[in-house]
Amino acid sequence: RPTRASPRISMVSLNNEELRRVGCRALNSYHAEVYGPYKDRMTPVAAIPMRTPEEAIDELEYAINELGLKAAMINGYERRPIPRVEREYPKMTRYSMRLDTYGLDSDFDYDPVWAKCVELGVALSAHGGMMGIGVRRSISNYVYNHIGGFSAAGEAECKSLFLAGVTRRFRKLHIGFM
Repeated sequence: RPTRASPRISMVSLNNEELRRVGCRALNSYHAEVYGPYKDRMTPVAAIPMRTPEEAIDELEYAINELGLKAAMINGYERRPIPRVEREYPKMTRYSMRLDTYGLDSDFDYDPVWAKCVELGVALSAHGGMMGIGVRRSISNYVYNHIGGFSAAGEAECKSLFLAGVTRRFRKLHIGFM
């Protein structure tokens, strides 16, 4: 599901695996080509999909090793279905989800991703908003829904990684939160 956000966020958030992977690869290739002549002064961040650790590692290796990008952006969370709702009420899954913040209670072990970031020397930026989640659901006011969304998403991911021990196991991992 594309968002109204930047192309990077839209690409990493797509539900369709093929479109998500191809979209991130195309966007990263495009940015590397366009900004290549200026890499001594600036570099775009690579869009890294985090639906699974394998797809994240694939794109990290390509963006850093092949394209020469130096930093990467991940979504602050993945929307995951609630298994019972998915099983018993499949039409309701689009209205019912939980947030997987890659640490505490994650569906996957993301340690290989963190290890790959340290190995490649890549800094991550986590970009996630909470618009439309929790109390950010005004039907009439975009600003009401937007204020505080980045900090809430950053807090959720930061405490998830901290409480899951990621910051202890990967002391050289650098992550910035919005």
